[in-house]
Amino acid sequence: MKRLSMLLVCAAAIVSLWQFAAPQTASAEDYWIYGTEDGTSYWVDSDSAWKNPRSETVCCGLLKTVVNQQCVNRTRWSFGADEGYIWANGFAIYAGEQHAGNEPIHHRPELLALYHWLMQNAPTK
Repeated sequence: MKRLSMLLVCAAAIVSLWQFAAPQTASAEDYWIYGTEDGTSYWVDSDSAWKNPRSETVCCGLLKTVVNQQCVNRTRWSFGADEGYIWANGFAIYAGEQHAGNEPIHHRPELLALYHWLMQNAPTK
């Protein structure tokens, strides 16, 4: 009986020491936001996502480009919107109907998907 109780105490000590010494890790989740016909997929890193508390249209997030199940690119994007335009890192990715043809628009559906995901899901920081 004494051996059994000593064994249990040692096991509990080892488990407690392991929990104390093991590094505490927190992992962000990646969310799929867009895919292309060639198999490229785009994911947002939820840990990098945020919205500006002083503006309803300014947000930022990290976009991961995945090809053949390998991350080939990670780019941080900052977005803003005003007067019918949506901007990504300084260039227009969307223009409302009233602005069609006025400004060069870069056709980047993955960035538009990222903007909409951020506006709906990113925390305010």
